[in-house]
This record gives sequence, C-alpha cells and structure tokens, in this order.
Amino acid sequence: MATTASAAPAAVGKSACNKSVKLDTRVSGTVKFRTGPGTKYTAKGQLAKETPVYWACNRGSTGSNKSWSYVKVKSGAHKGKWGWVSQAYVPVPMQY
Repeated sequence: MATTASAAPAAVGKSACNKSVKLDTRVSGTVKFRTGPGTKYTAKGQLAKETPVYWACNRGSTGSNKSWSYVKVKSGAHKGKWGWVSQAYVPVPMQY
C-alpha cells in the first residue's frame, strides 16, 4: 500500500477575509509568511521583526490566536508580495 502526502491547500487571497482593516504597521516578531490563513498553508518564507506591512484585512476574530492577517510586504525579501501571517504578530499602531 503506497502512502501519499496530502498536498498543501491552494493559495488564498483577500476573498478569504471577513474583516477589513487597511492600516500600515510592522510585524512584532519573526513570523512565517503563508499562502493562506492557517498553518496548513505553505510558508513562503519568514518576515523579520519590524518588517513594514500594509494590513488589508483579517480572517477570524481580531485578537484571537486563530486569526490571520492578509498583508502586503513593504520592504525586504518579500517586498510587494501579498500573504498571510498570524494576527498575533500584527499590532494595531498607536495613535498619538
């Protein structure tokens, strides 16, 4: 009996969001940058702590450890690319 590894789910874009955010911010720690909202999706790489991103929207409840943020990277190795990161690493910027 042959076993096969299950394929990673296809990439998922903004259509998976359930809440619009639209903020410029920075990731608060090194975090995996994924093709979809969840650990079952393929990691494209990592974003270093303080990488600036445009936070377009969320999948899941804001503040939940199961929430995911759809972001566009503004600098670094993934500049200009869209992907998903755990919302725990995408803080709301402080207003002054």
